[in-house]
Amino acid sequence: MEHIDAHIHLYPEKLMSAIFSYFDRINWHFPYRKDIPEALQYLKKNGLQKGFLLLYAHRAGMAHELNRWAAGLCRENAELVPFACFHPEDPEPEALVRTCLEDWNFAGFKLHFNVQRYFPEDPRFFPVYRGVEERGKAMVMHISSFPSKSDYLGADRLQAVLHHFPRLKIQVAHLGLPDNQDFWRLMDKYPGIYLDTAFILGNPLFADSGQLVAATEERFPGRVLYGSDFPLICHDLKEVLDQISSLPWDHSFKRKILYENALNFLNS
Repeated sequence: MEHIDAHIHLYPEKLMSAIFSYFDRINWHFPYRKDIPEALQYLKKNGLQKGFLLLYAHRAGMAHELNRWAAGLCRENAELVPFACFHPEDPEPEALVRTCLEDWNFAGFKLHFNVQRYFPEDPRFFPVYRGVEERGKAMVMHISSFPSKSDYLGADRLQAVLHHFPRLKIQVAHLGLPDNQDFWRLMDKYPGIYLDTAFILGNPLFADSGQLVAATEERFPGRVLYGSDFPLICHDLKEVLDQISSLPWDHSFKRKILYENALNFLNS
């Protein structure tokens, strides 16, 4: 089933291994652990046409080199669409933003506030928001309280960002769960907010995910993007896509979720 995956994580081998080790320590066991060429082959075998490559910097001093690595990877693999990382303690943030968005033509930035332990409305993030908004690029934010609540997360935190940058185009990860209704209220006010389905759609742990995706797309047409969270998933990607294929949606609806909405998000 051909698709655009709006939520993929790939990292240099040493960092990817460290991420898996962290999740092992908290008893989240992700079975798919292959090198990048094998991972990309697996994704394309399962219908990947494009994938949003999402990075995050968990400490200061690593963002620039990680972004440089991603730029090279995406030059070699045209199906990957890079989103840069940023750490609020790094110096010269405007230069980093300019390099990523102009010199390397990244699609935008990914921020994971719970990993970084910073509030989204912290002014140290403003150079990223401003640079993205001014250039018509996109943000991907892990800002919902999934998988656990945190003071750094929530629709109220996103509202605080949008107070300063109301024209931002933002992809909220994980359908905004568990507080999706709060994000829906923001979506009523801000047409630039989208949701992705990472870790949720097709996951057997979320039996009603198909109904939730359908209800969201019906209320906010064009603003739900399929994302897998690969390889940080506990289930088999092929089975996920098979489950999506079996949902009682017509072909046009499936194509919007799996392909067209993501393409329009990138190009809007």
